[in-house]
Amino acid sequence: MAGRTPPRALAQAELAAALAGRGLGAWSFEPTAAGDSPPAGDAPSEPPTGELVRQLRFPSFAAAIAFLADLAPACDAADHHPTWTNTYDRLEVRLATHEAGGRVTQRDLDLAAVMEARFGDLHGD
Repeated sequence: MAGRTPPRALAQAELAAALAGRGLGAWSFEPTAAGDSPPAGDAPSEPPTGELVRQLRFPSFAAAIAFLADLAPACDAADHHPTWTNTYDRLEVRLATHEAGGRVTQRDLDLAAVMEARFGDLHGD
């Protein structure tokens, strides 16, 4: 969105603590692949370039698609949209913030928490 301050990317230690502290242990951080040309300045002291990733499994293809449809309004309301891939009863979700150079920000953690809660509601977790 124009005029909005870009969100701050999280350092590796912040990210690890946030995943553990928010009940997001099923999510993992995947660094950008070597061939993806990460933004310049990816020094060890800087937040890493990469994505939060979660694999979800549903009872059926229809249940997986219903989950996507259920989350779409929350993603639009947050103006933050995941990369997700559906293969039959499985869904892979990837979260990173484009405005932060493809790094993980609080926005990604917030959306991951929404997804985790909805997935838990479906599976009684």
